[in-house]
Amino acid sequence: MPVPKQKRSRKRRGDKRKNLALKARSFVICSHCAAQALPHRVCPECGYYKGRKVITIKEKGAKKEEKGKSAKKSRAKKKESDKSKPLSVEELSKQ
Repeated sequence: MPVPKQKRSRKRRGDKRKNLALKARSFVICSHCAAQALPHRVCPECGYYKGRKVITIKEKGAKKEEKGKSAKKSRAKKKESDKSKPLSVEELSKQ
């Protein structure tokens, strides 16, 4: 296995590692809605790419409403199943 003949100086080590630094992300402005988006990707705000609609985006408020409705339904189902009939001692021991 090869072994280095000499120690690498701090400057040369730093010069080698300078390209490993994190770089800031570049953003472009969407031509349809003027929001910031990553280049060469669909705009997350409006769903347009290169001037044409690629995907449909739900409104932020609609997503929250859907989550709230599904949570209410699941809570209602749990309550209904609890109210159906009381469990006997045998059924409780099985659970």
